[in-house]
Amino acid sequence: MTVTLSRLRSFIALAETRSFEKTADLVGRSQPAVTEQIRTLEETLGVALFHRQTRTVSLTPEGELLFDRLKVILQDLDDLMDDVAKVASLEVGQVRVGATPTLAGQILAEIIGSFRKKHPGIRVEFIDEPAARLEQLVQDQAIDFYFGPKPSLRSGLRFQVIATDPFVAIVPKGHPLARAGCSKVKQLTEYPMLLMSKGTNVREQVDQFIQRHRLKLQLVEEVTNHFTLGGLVQAGCGITLLPRSAHPVMAHPATVAVAIPDDAFVRVLGIATRADYHASPAASAFLTEMVPGIKHLLNRPDRADAPVPVK
Repeated sequence: MTVTLSRLRSFIALAETRSFEKTADLVGRSQPAVTEQIRTLEETLGVALFHRQTRTVSLTPEGELLFDRLKVILQDLDDLMDDVAKVASLEVGQVRVGATPTLAGQILAEIIGSFRKKHPGIRVEFIDEPAARLEQLVQDQAIDFYFGPKPSLRSGLRFQVIATDPFVAIVPKGHPLARAGCSKVKQLTEYPMLLMSKGTNVREQVDQFIQRHRLKLQLVEEVTNHFTLGGLVQAGCGITLLPRSAHPVMAHPATVAVAIPDDAFVRVLGIATRADYHASPAASAFLTEMVPGIKHLLNRPDRADAPVPVK
């Protein structure tokens, strides 16, 4: 026979009340049912657990041994069930989310702040890293998901598209492109070019753009940081090509973002997870707020440089 949790709880109740009648009330069963539970438990264990008198019962030495150990075990089990229930009800939990640096400060910071106010018991761990690093962190299950560019095909990650971020030319104020705009892609070859280093997601897309239009750029510098690019552009060292959302992050007021006449030259943004990812209650709640929250922020009038949300 199987030792069931119900029989063990009835045993604890009987040991504490020393009355079949009171035990029946506590466990919500009839007195004959409780009597049968205790009898079955004793048969299964092969020992008598109680001395039975006319109106009361008392524990045998074997019953005392079982009671002392079992009470602790059942209390631990009850505590565990309470902890799991708190996770399910979003009283506690953990979410590990990543974003590329440009998007982290502009967009995701507000989403995290809002979520923490609604769910103060949930711990949100936030990582801002380049796209390639975020891909690896998701694959290694070091984070639940990230908000950023579309992952590489070889990563095998699942991707939900949220927005597109058109590339622009960042030029100094007063530059010919700032005054007249860029009507032809070939115009970009007329000026010294500053680019992000190879190996970055941005550079990969810029190189594809260059190959697609067979451009011969006057490349004069490669750097690893958007802010550095902004400083070089502002100093008149050249122009650069970046997603539009990167321009305000560069924090160089003497630069201007100029549209490029190529609708295909965009960075696709969204949420990347493992293909086999199963969200915890906390992570699921965060995702539920994250997607509409991002789209709401992108549609705000003060976000003219923001990515364009997809419908």
